[in-house]
Amino acid sequence: MLADIEAEHVSCLPIRFCFSHRASLKPMTITLKSEQEKFIQEKLKTGKYKTVDAVIIEAFRLLEQRDKHYEKWLEETRKKVAVGLEQLNRGEGIEGEIVINRFKEKLRALREAQP
Repeated sequence: MLADIEAEHVSCLPIRFCFSHRASLKPMTITLKSEQEKFIQEKLKTGKYKTVDAVIIEAFRLLEQRDKHYEKWLEETRKKVAVGLEQLNRGEGIEGEIVINRFKEKLRALREAQP
């Protein structure tokens, strides 16, 4: 929580956003740690970003992209687990010792293939 951060570790960039076209939403002020402000300033110095807003918008875009990727991975993983459980319920499972021996064999083959 921001209240837990000591004052000397916090600075405030003049960041005000309204991420919606709805007039009912007011811009928000964001308080950043000094490391975060420094990071933003370094991004601005590269010339890739012209404004603080551009840096923050890119950060949100990447966060949204990461979240979508995670949700897709989670959905795919759940489907794979469901398939595996169905196979086990039909008696199609493999003994643990056999699985471990297969992994050991693959690991041995990989080690032998390395120069």
